[in-house]
Amino acid sequence: MHCSGEGLNITDFKCMSDDACLQMGGQCKSEKTSHYVRGPTSEPLWLAAKSDGPEQVHLIGGSPDEVAVYWMTPKPKKTEVQVREKGATDTKTYKGTRDMYSAQLLAGGSNGWIHPFHGECRPPEDPNGCIYQSGVIHTVQVTGLVGGTKYEYQLPGEDSWREFKTPPAVGQPIAFGVTADLGQTKDSQRTLDHMQLLASKGELDHVIFPGDVAYSDGYAPAWDSFGRVVEPLMSRVPTAIGGGDHELGGDGGSWMHFEKRFGWRNKERSGSDSFLWFSWEAGLAHITMLCSFCDFKVGSLQHDWLLEDLKTVDRSRTPWLIVAFHVPFYNTMKHHGTEESDPMRRAMEEIFYKNKVDVILDGHIHMYERTLPMYNLTEDCAGPVHFMVGDGGNHEGPTCGGFKGPQPSWSAYREFSYGHGLLTLKDADHASWKWHRNQDGEDMSNAADEFAIERASQRCSKAVSTEEALHASIV
Repeated sequence: MHCSGEGLNITDFKCMSDDACLQMGGQCKSEKTSHYVRGPTSEPLWLAAKSDGPEQVHLIGGSPDEVAVYWMTPKPKKTEVQVREKGATDTKTYKGTRDMYSAQLLAGGSNGWIHPFHGECRPPEDPNGCIYQSGVIHTVQVTGLVGGTKYEYQLPGEDSWREFKTPPAVGQPIAFGVTADLGQTKDSQRTLDHMQLLASKGELDHVIFPGDVAYSDGYAPAWDSFGRVVEPLMSRVPTAIGGGDHELGGDGGSWMHFEKRFGWRNKERSGSDSFLWFSWEAGLAHITMLCSFCDFKVGSLQHDWLLEDLKTVDRSRTPWLIVAFHVPFYNTMKHHGTEESDPMRRAMEEIFYKNKVDVILDGHIHMYERTLPMYNLTEDCAGPVHFMVGDGGNHEGPTCGGFKGPQPSWSAYREFSYGHGLLTLKDADHASWKWHRNQDGEDMSNAADEFAIERASQRCSKAVSTEEALHASIV
């Protein structure tokens, strides 16, 4: 398999023999990385505005009792949301704030209109239109909600009511949809459609998204298109999003597009001073989102905050502890190898281990890989299980470069395919993970990869009990 895509346009995977690939100096990888053979490459997806009313509607949050409603309009309009429980007549009005920005504020001097595929000023018919100006961004924080409850909400200028469901209350079972490196392609759309289908069936309560969203890569209008692409899912399911390299480096070294449109708003509850690291409780979990591209060394604001955040975890309330960030500590790829995340791993992995973190979610590498429990580069029953879900569907295609060699024992499953994960916390002791690849279609009764998860604090004791029983039977 030879990755022959040119620049940032459609990635083109051509099947050829390994010898032919190596002779031409290509980035070669096996045509088959599991029992599944990858299908055609993804097609770009671009959505334009359909009206001058509210658009790019999405819900940012994860706490059962509050959510931030974001939407955009081309001109200033009222910033308020009408909310009621589904089927009720009594409504409550929540007011918020308006904002807008210019690409002139971006670090690095990016004008926001250079198209990454063509390198030209858009729109070319407007010589003064090469500085991107956002529409009006509306943000309303809706509070006082009840976990696990269906609500309806209405935006100014709309006649119909939208619907969403809050994540389950603390202490209740919960299911998280997980994906990263999404972008806006036909494969991205399949990923979103599959998660929306699970949500409609009551099998997905909340989405965790550890970074790399729009893949605008300096072309600011791509953020508007992306907002339209994710609206069908994110206007119905609250989503928590972390920052990735394409939010920062791809937009002139600034988090501005991301912060204005998708930034976490209820920071105060977790004592965070940043939209890039924060935590929340929902269902049976305490979830901590971190930033791989911020200062994480000992003594940094993020590192100090992490220590304080983990002190607040009450395992009798939230028995499962989940951490999410963009760049994986463990992977088996030549490209984006573990050396990229080693500084953050050395600064924070011991903290995760001592606090019995159960699950780590990340992305960055455009494939799916699940590890065994790990600590300090070694299998360790008390370490967290890592799930790398950088397979959302972006235009760069599945990662190129091949594996570093034979699959190590700690790499439990790996595959170059697009899809999403479903992390279900059933009770204080039982959880499951399922990974669904897009090409398997909408029948998600059978997952491509499925794994029963035990809490980190219980794995070693069970392993010891098993060894003792085996020894007793021999004696």
